[in-house]
Amino acid sequence: MALVLLFTAFLVLLLNSAWVSEDAYIILRTVANTVQGYGLRWNTAERVQTYTCPLWTLLLVGVCGVTREYYFTTVVLSAALAITAVVLLMKFLGINRWATVSCLGLMVSSKAFMDYTTSGLENALNYLLLVGFYIAYFREERISLRGWLVLGLLAALVACNRMDVALLCVFPLLHYLGRLRVQEHVPIARLLLIGAAAAAPFIAWLLFALIYYGFPFPNTAYAKLHTGIPARKLFYRGLLYGVDSLSRDPVTLTTVGIAAATSLLRRNAKQVSVTLSLALYLAYVAKIGGDFMSGRFFSLPFLTACVLLVQWPLRPWLRAVVMPAAVGLSLLGDHPPITYGPRFENKARPRYIADERGYYYQWTGFWPVIANGGEPRGPWVDAGRKAQRERLPVIVAESVGLLGYYAGPRVHIVDRLALCDPLLARMQVPDKDHWRVGHYARRMPEGYLETLESGTNVIENPKLRELYEVLKTITRGPIWSGNRFREIVRINLGRYGHLMREA
Repeated sequence: MALVLLFTAFLVLLLNSAWVSEDAYIILRTVANTVQGYGLRWNTAERVQTYTCPLWTLLLVGVCGVTREYYFTTVVLSAALAITAVVLLMKFLGINRWATVSCLGLMVSSKAFMDYTTSGLENALNYLLLVGFYIAYFREERISLRGWLVLGLLAALVACNRMDVALLCVFPLLHYLGRLRVQEHVPIARLLLIGAAAAAPFIAWLLFALIYYGFPFPNTAYAKLHTGIPARKLFYRGLLYGVDSLSRDPVTLTTVGIAAATSLLRRNAKQVSVTLSLALYLAYVAKIGGDFMSGRFFSLPFLTACVLLVQWPLRPWLRAVVMPAAVGLSLLGDHPPITYGPRFENKARPRYIADERGYYYQWTGFWPVIANGGEPRGPWVDAGRKAQRERLPVIVAESVGLLGYYAGPRVHIVDRLALCDPLLARMQVPDKDHWRVGHYARRMPEGYLETLESGTNVIENPKLRELYEVLKTITRGPIWSGNRFREIVRINLGRYGHLMREA
């Protein structure tokens, strides 16, 4: 009965926390354009990969292509994937009722986990894929080539959904590979061949992206990595990201820390390998400066920690303490999930890191959207609809998710933060001291807007003018043009690096 009640509470909290983030509408604009026949494009005039989650985007294209609706489809699909992941994890725990109660208790107390389950971002699909990966890894008692193929395939799907999340699979894969090599004496060439076959989905996507977009990685990667900001400043912000999470959401990182410590103490090879991947991922998060969405990059380490903790052989009475302890600890944070309701809002907007769900829920939350007749609202929605009504050919904006989605496919939007603009993404950030992670505003080149409006290159800076011509050939030229492929090879090999450094 306790388990049924707790799972019901999980479903209620999931419904109360449901929302779609502003950044998710960057994905949804591409999804809508694809469904309407414009192709996988954000601005219909150019091929630019503005999303970091190919598998999630393609899944939305398929489902939204059937429903022809985007908000509720995104929420329901995210919730369904998250519930499936939780059910699979419960099934993995088998008849261990107290382990399941502990796991659910931790989940409903984690602000990061609950906030990004239905955010419209790729987290929910990653929950399902990672749970599947961990179950396959921990359940496989006797190693085999088939197990290696399954693990490799699941890791490839994780990478297809978001490349950096594959870091959580690195050491388990290496551990399994090592055991196959040592215990079964499988030739390394055969192992690598099977590994390459397992990685086929990821390799296929990279090839598609290279041919269709001209670049193997998302435009957002170039926008966030080509900033010129010193690594030490990014790392410092990454550490602040962890401090912010502990302050707002003490359950998430506390759970991660306890899981890592107990796994190392047990010296179980499988758990240690997962813990090492957990440490690798957290180091990566710190290196890139964290994120502006509080807790977003900690939801997957938290899920990984839950998988580790529930295998700890605790007595039932001690497991029973986990849930009230987690709920009590969550109350020390900022707006714990158990306080969520239809009228929840947190309008505070700190400069660097924000409670993204708290800020946007008043406009894009599940219950507010229902109260508004099934549509999100807010200043970005109004601005987008205005641009569509006035048929503006080109506009400049910074928060481009909701605005871009509601502006429609005929309005070309220049994203000042460069996430969606191929030229700005390859320019350095002018101000290296005042910036927000993920929000690296670029200086608008003289003549760039006139170039986009007229189709004639009148950019004043000669280096940028030359770089724009290269990018124009790649993103707007005929896909199978020989000249286009020559430019793709040159730019990806760094032949135009001098233009970017001087931009």
